[in-house]
Amino acid sequence: MLKKKVDGLEDYYYQWMNKYKDDADRRGELLKESVELFYTLYNHYVVNEEATMEMIGKIEEELADGKK
Repeated sequence: MLKKKVDGLEDYYYQWMNKYKDDADRRGELLKESVELFYTLYNHYVVNEEATMEMIGKIEEELADGKK
């Protein structure tokens, strides 16, 4: 789980929080990319407009929650 051996509890928490932040940042980037993909699909292809806009809304809400 951790990248290196820890000397104490403080090091353990520091590494754990960095791992958590890296995971959250990666998920945030994936969510942003998925919004762009949905907008591309919505603008260029025949899709279920209601379902597509609902999914975009859910993803944008998740992104907004992550910024709090």
